[in-house]
Amino acid sequence: MTAAGIEGYRLHDMRHTAASRLLSAGIPLTDVATWLGHADGGVLALHVYGHTDPDDLGRAAEALAKRLPGPIPHGLPH
Repeated sequence: MTAAGIEGYRLHDMRHTAASRLLSAGIPLTDVATWLGHADGGVLALHVYGHTDPDDLGRAAEALAKRLPGPIPHGLPH
């Protein structure tokens, strides 16, 4: 961090930011957990690093608004 000119943060802060950004970018949870060295399949990574970003919520709303091809499953609203 010194070489990069980053001051006032701990290495853990950088790890937290990286993991949060990876999850926000859509990298699979299991991949982020493995990258962090977690062996629990992503439970800890999701709990600690999984933050909701307003941009992520917008993408989620767009995905839900898209009409998938094919018939609508029985019991779901049109």
